Amino acid sequence: MCLVAFGCSVERPAAPDTRPDLILITVDTLRADHVGPWRGWLAGASGPVVVDTPAMDAFAADSLVFREAFSAVPITTASLGSMLTGRLPRHHGALNNTDDLDPSVPTVTMALRESGYETAAFLPSLLANKDGFRRGFETYVFPERADEFWAGEEVVRRALDFLDSRGAARQAKPLFLWVHLLDPHSPYDPGEELEAKYLAGIEHPAKLPERLRHEFIAGAPAPSARDLDVIRALYRGDVERTDRALAPLLTRIEKTLVGERESYTLFTADHGELLGEHEGYVGHTGWLYEEMLRVPFWVHSSRGRDAGEVWDYPAFGTDVGPTLLALADDDFLDAEVARILATGDGALPLLDPEVRVHLRRLKTEGKSERIRQRMLVSESFAPEGFFDQRAARLGGVKWIVGTAAERPTARFDLDADPREGEDLSSSLMGTVDAFGLLEGLLKNWEEKHGAVGDATRFEVPVDAASRDALDKLGYGGGR
Repeated sequence: MCLVAFGCSVERPAAPDTRPDLILITVDTLRADHVGPWRGWLAGASGPVVVDTPAMDAFAADSLVFREAFSAVPITTASLGSMLTGRLPRHHGALNNTDDLDPSVPTVTMALRESGYETAAFLPSLLANKDGFRRGFETYVFPERADEFWAGEEVVRRALDFLDSRGAARQAKPLFLWVHLLDPHSPYDPGEELEAKYLAGIEHPAKLPERLRHEFIAGAPAPSARDLDVIRALYRGDVERTDRALAPLLTRIEKTLVGERESYTLFTADHGELLGEHEGYVGHTGWLYEEMLRVPFWVHSSRGRDAGEVWDYPAFGTDVGPTLLALADDDFLDAEVARILATGDGALPLLDPEVRVHLRRLKTEGKSERIRQRMLVSESFAPEGFFDQRAARLGGVKWIVGTAAERPTARFDLDADPREGEDLSSSLMGTVDAFGLLEGLLKNWEEKHGAVGDATRFEVPVDAASRDALDKLGYGGGR
């Protein structure tokens, strides 16, 4: 098949086209530990996070779930770009929210449309208003005003109206639908009902200070313990609001989108959110701790394929695009898959048959720990005055590599210390071998990909209105 790195299109199959509908649902700033089975898997000493997400929980329970999944970068535009291209941000050009995808880099949307898919996207903000992201989409709906942000309910309503409007001719074609929701992102404002629900029992002013609805930038006075209780409650309210907004769409998908055509839904987040656990910081972008990088990740089949199955193989943001193409065509990237399995390098079509066989063989042979041995490298190209960073992980060990004196190296044994409370840089103890292996792999990675500052960036002009809108979201704009 001629699909390596999305460089050419899928061959158009003979009619009738029975390929599945593909739905990509991405939620901005959704922490894994606030939804589905991850609440239990990532529970802290005080137990799982208490937040009501019945729609997402039920949908995940009927899906193939990845126990561990990570963002390539805790920056929205950069992360979404990795999903649509299968490339790291350093290779697709959109390092920050004011950047666009390099026009020379193809996208999964382009490949699907060229192969006969109808393509549509419904998005909540100006972050999508970029030519590189538009490529391949026949329908591309987002707020036209830079200072307008649609709530999840509005995004989903428009997506459902679009599905209802599809005529018979269009229904004969398979559909790729992308829906992105912004609601868990700051400013944290779940509405009066949910705010009262989650603030119950927490001491707080009758009128909350506006500062508690926004991220706390490094260097500013750190939030107090009471402040953090309020912020975390507001965030949980935002997560429940997201669940309520998604419920009608998830119900529609469960009933299948078009007659008897199967649909696959890949659900994930662009990144998580730090809620004061480290550095006195609330928000994302500036650090690479687990709260910012761990994301939910599942694949749902309207015919119940793999429902309830849990995979221990780590998923990564760059896997999204290749996985969607693999679902569209079983023969996608056969040679490329073999290379990736042999080297551990690159984006992986997670549900390709060859990948399934490989992972299940390891599990059958009792080599479950090997399933987790995939080195993943996340980076941050931070625009708000933070220093860029890189974090490499292999199984249960993680190495955050600082790029300036203010951002020192930190090493964590995540299996023993999932909250990253003890930096093992000075006393590696029993993890020396694991860190030595990771260090060697990272050295090879850096020789191939270069330093953080070597990344390619595709800059686009930003008008004053768009910059003001980015400021409202807590983004500083350029670097």
